[in-house]
Amino acid sequence: MFRNEKYATQGIVQNIPVDIQTKIWDAIYGLDFEPDYLQVFTLEPIIKNGAIMQKITHEQEEPEYRKEFVVPTDAFSVVTTKIFVIDDLSHSTILLASEY
Repeated sequence: MFRNEKYATQGIVQNIPVDIQTKIWDAIYGLDFEPDYLQVFTLEPIIKNGAIMQKITHEQEEPEYRKEFVVPTDAFSVVTTKIFVIDDLSHSTILLASEY
């Protein structure tokens, strides 16, 4: 799964920095098991060592999986939102949860 044509909605293109989009795809590609068709990413800012960072929580239901990671970003690029990545076997789409 997720090794097919990729699409991003306008909400993703307009609101999510490309480096964060890349981290999301890399998180899916880095799984050492067959991922579920629905991947969920929650983005929120955190302060670590006095710097504003982007916290990304990656989850799926089956098999149950949850991982948090933090990536450096500038304060103007920090995002608070939920993102879905859905694979329907013919293509994969990354979208804001609010666009679902």
